[in-house]
Amino acid sequence: MTTWIVICAGLCLTVLLPLGTFCGLYHDTTHYVLILHFSLQFLSVALSILLFLELCRSSSWYLLFTVTPVLLLSAVVILHCLLPITEPGALTHYLAVPRWWLAREAVHEIRWYEPSYHPMLLSMGYSGLLSYGLAELTAIYHFSFLLILCGITAGSVYYLTEDVELGILGFILMLGLPICIRLASAPATALGLATFCALATFLITKWSVSGKGWYHILGAALAMGLALSTGYNALIAALAMGLAFIPHSLRCGRTLLTTVW
Repeated sequence: MTTWIVICAGLCLTVLLPLGTFCGLYHDTTHYVLILHFSLQFLSVALSILLFLELCRSSSWYLLFTVTPVLLLSAVVILHCLLPITEPGALTHYLAVPRWWLAREAVHEIRWYEPSYHPMLLSMGYSGLLSYGLAELTAIYHFSFLLILCGITAGSVYYLTEDVELGILGFILMLGLPICIRLASAPATALGLATFCALATFLITKWSVSGKGWYHILGAALAMGLALSTGYNALIAALAMGLAFIPHSLRCGRTLLTTVW
């Protein structure tokens, strides 16, 4: 259920792009879809935290030893998020393009600025926050993807190993990675891209392990599409996922030619 909520939150962003282009960023429909996206995003974060707490409750480890690191790490990231934004990429790209859109009250082509042609999925979320005058929450919005990523990591580890403690460690280690803390403290797209790639990998793994469930393939395809709409780096993950189909299909008795086709 959580996986599909994350996918639906991402699909809301894809809907916002044509709405912002043809209806405008201040149109009522755009406003309603933005509210739906932020609601689904908040629900995804809440479910990721609830998954972690459920793992902690089922673990033999003391609750204090598992929850305290998460609280401390989250507090450190949130404090960084509330500081004035000084990240060059955020000021010259991730927040600059949405501000130019808002100045025209619509998503439009910026011919003189080449980075504006990059995948812009999360820019719709940033433009929504900026339109409400909530620029200080843009970094926290990016941090929300890290919490969802931690939940996906914990869920994946527990699904594959059925080890509660390993799932807890997966959540804590992902949250505590220095690169994740650094990225989560400023508006960017990297954690959104990583979240969608991890979700696609998890769903395709579930399909490969169970050997059935067309909805897993559909979810993986949608998640990978969202990742590709977030950043070009997802091309590497898409290639790896495509290659992962080959050994599984061969094990199922299909020929190499049929698999590639």
